[in-house]
Amino acid sequence: MPWVRIFNQTASPRPTGGFYLVYLFAGSGELVYLSLNQGTSEWRSGKWRPVTSPAELTARAAAARDLLADVDSPILVVGETELDLKVANMAVGAESKLRVRNYELANVYGLPYHRADIPEDDALRADLFSMVGLLGDLYGVEQTVDVPPGRHRRYRHMNTAAKNAVESYAVQEAMRYFCSLGYDVDDVGDRESFDLICRLGDIEIHVECKGLVAGGEEITLSRNEVQHAHTYPWCALFIQAEIKLDWSDPQVPKATGGTSIIRDPWTINDAGLIPLSYRYTV
Repeated sequence: MPWVRIFNQTASPRPTGGFYLVYLFAGSGELVYLSLNQGTSEWRSGKWRPVTSPAELTARAAAARDLLADVDSPILVVGETELDLKVANMAVGAESKLRVRNYELANVYGLPYHRADIPEDDALRADLFSMVGLLGDLYGVEQTVDVPPGRHRRYRHMNTAAKNAVESYAVQEAMRYFCSLGYDVDDVGDRESFDLICRLGDIEIHVECKGLVAGGEEITLSRNEVQHAHTYPWCALFIQAEIKLDWSDPQVPKATGGTSIIRDPWTINDAGLIPLSYRYTV
């Protein structure tokens, strides 16, 4: 069964794992789906073979839909969660039929195109860009694409699971760094406006930690974070930028890698603060 895959080399280097986009052609040739799909194979008996548990694939697809539930995308409205690749009458072996069945079960959202009614190229391109945005939301990273007629659309949504993974990883890396310098480190992020207290003799440093999947040129600070950095005598800023996310488990993404950026001591330059929102009394 022919297919064409669109993928992220880090998140899904092979079609056997991770999430990706794929054009799946029905066995009868009467239609093709653009599908947000996932790896459907497992290593068994010395080679990659179709996953034998339907529940495993449907559970991962359902988990992905849950993660995307609050995304503003037309695909969530018009996309189909069930595919029919017309495998019943295909003259192929049992393992091939199982593989095609897995493609159907692993689908998160799919858009069908029928042979007698293929859209114009611009419409196909717009659908693909919408799907790229949805895939980016699932990865929890920023995707940039050209949208006709030449404008750029940026997808910045990051779901809660990805945010938690990135933030926790940044705190862990900061703790490891300050511990390596000999500090006693306490994680106070659940009760303070900053993340870490680092003590060494009479020295006490308050550390603000930020995790980013992008570069570290810009971060977001809350009002309380800014106020504390202005008033406490010794603050430090720890940024873990360019973090990679492994989406092998869509419910619990794993953060790895990245580059550490440290400002110690950290003094806020007010000229670098850009207001993102205002409270307004009507």
